[in-house]
Amino acid sequence: MSFKVVAVFKVAPGKVEEELRRGRLTLQVLKTQPGFIAYEAVQTGEDEVVVLQTWEAREQFQAGMAAGGKRDRTGEEDIIASRQFHAGEVVTAG
Repeated sequence: MSFKVVAVFKVAPGKVEEELRRGRLTLQVLKTQPGFIAYEAVQTGEDEVVVLQTWEAREQFQAGMAAGGKRDRTGEEDIIASRQFHAGEVVTAG
């Protein structure tokens, strides 16, 4: 069973492109992590981005997030107005 994370980010007005750019930088780090399967960022509103991550297991996600947090954020302003996270094991009905 895989592990899925859904994160909803409300960003400061006019900052969606900046958040998507940051997501691409984070993806480069996550791609190198054991258990990483997929990352998608979707602009769902004028000031909203939903990120979906898929990992082989919860523990690999946690380790990957620790590594992803190590990317250089020098000079970045805080553009996130709010964030919500939802995560769990993927259950597929067939």
